[in-house]
Amino acid sequence: MKKLTAFIIVASLWGVYVSTNNKKVHNRKLIAPTENLTPNTLHERGYIVPYDKVAVQLGSPGNILFIMDNNTAVKKGELLVSIDNQRILSNVAKLKRSLKSAEVIRDHHISKMTYRIKRYQEMIDSAERRYSHALKYYEYEVGKPHKERLEILQINQRLAELDLKNSKSIEALEKRLFDKGFISQTAFDRVIRDRKMDREKLNQTLAEIAAEKKGTPKELLEEEKIKVERLEVELQQKRDQLKRGIDEHENKLDELKATIESKLIEIKQNEETARNSKAYAQEDGIFIIRKVRDWSAGGIFTPFAQGREVRSDTIVADIISPKKLEVQCLVNETD
Repeated sequence: MKKLTAFIIVASLWGVYVSTNNKKVHNRKLIAPTENLTPNTLHERGYIVPYDKVAVQLGSPGNILFIMDNNTAVKKGELLVSIDNQRILSNVAKLKRSLKSAEVIRDHHISKMTYRIKRYQEMIDSAERRYSHALKYYEYEVGKPHKERLEILQINQRLAELDLKNSKSIEALEKRLFDKGFISQTAFDRVIRDRKMDREKLNQTLAEIAAEKKGTPKELLEEEKIKVERLEVELQQKRDQLKRGIDEHENKLDELKATIESKLIEIKQNEETARNSKAYAQEDGIFIIRKVRDWSAGGIFTPFAQGREVRSDTIVADIISPKKLEVQCLVNETD
């Protein structure tokens, strides 16, 4: 006796499997045909089973809100299963509110740090001006006497001497006129005042020449040097403060951008999950609900039903085509 397994495509057996006048489909039936293919006799017992099937899969977790009746003929595009996605939609709304809050914090941070960095830069500019002025003054004092400066002062001295000489001449002339009563006391006092001013101008020029030749005292140079060093340290501190402020701003901004990006991705994923809370028929066929072990019922297998909780990507049923069936049987050959 030989044993073999035969798989025979029998589209015509649809009349045996289901009644075309009734939407409900009967369960699989055991058949026992007998064929005389050779002088030998073949006896087989088997089942009509789907040749192909399409899985009905849910992309969203939750409790089943609706599921089509088992063994129901369905058309392509017909709603088969839906999940209660209110919890997901509520989470999406919460995430959007959180996203809006994060965007407000980001914008406030940018505004605040832009103002702060501007203030830092203004302080640096001020410190740079003070340092530059102090450094130039110190270098000038160290470099005394300056030949060019002495030449200018000596020219000023000669001019001041000429002015004073001229003032004295005018004063002598005005004195004779005053003594004879040709000019008033006020006019003569103005001449005297001009002569004194020319004398003070000459004295000031002589003092500047003497100071230029002598140079700045050592103790004053030391004070100016300390001042320059202090301003240099202050300037560097301002620059470091600006750099820390910019680094802090960029790090915080990167953190806020990452938070916003994460929330956007999470919102997109949740919205996609919410859209996948319904499963539709991809083709015409018979809707067959799958069974799953129910530990609350003692571990027995029960079909998916309304109210049952499912995970994401769970296959809850299949669609089989009544035009694509096959016979599975064990064939016994006897002489």
